[in-house]
Amino acid sequence: RPRSKAAKFAFRQQSTNVGFDEEQAKIYAAISESHKHEKGPWPLITEKVGSFIDNCDRPKILDLATGPGQPALTLAQTYPNAHVNATDLSDDFISKVKAQVGTLGLTNLEPWVVDLQDLNKFSDNQFDIVTCCYGYMFAEDKVKALSETFRVLKPGGSLIATTWDEL
Repeated sequence: RPRSKAAKFAFRQQSTNVGFDEEQAKIYAAISESHKHEKGPWPLITEKVGSFIDNCDRPKILDLATGPGQPALTLAQTYPNAHVNATDLSDDFISKVKAQVGTLGLTNLEPWVVDLQDLNKFSDNQFDIVTCCYGYMFAEDKVKALSETFRVLKPGGSLIATTWDEL
């Protein structure tokens, strides 16, 4: 939650932005590169996913707000028996993910342009695990986004999410 008045205003302004345009996608992709370290969110999410899929034969994972493809790409590489769906509202981000899927030869990852507030593309109780790294904080309707997440998550499934505590 934003703590200062300036942060609350910035958050309010940002929350009405429903997507990243091409320039914003480039900037976010560059910033996201700084998260590729052992204590970054993607390795931690990947490790946490591993602790939940031990008893799943062919786990289904949904990565919401994947941005330029993380943690979805890492999850697909680390857990080749899993089927990963990478989603983002931005066509530009999903184009980047598709390119990387081809380059890496991943057959267990499907990228989709999907708003995390409207997951109607997916069925109820479809996923064993849902991940969302820094996505919920950008949703205009956070309650709807979480409701949709829990609708597609199987009973007993796991949600692994991160958010900034300050902007």
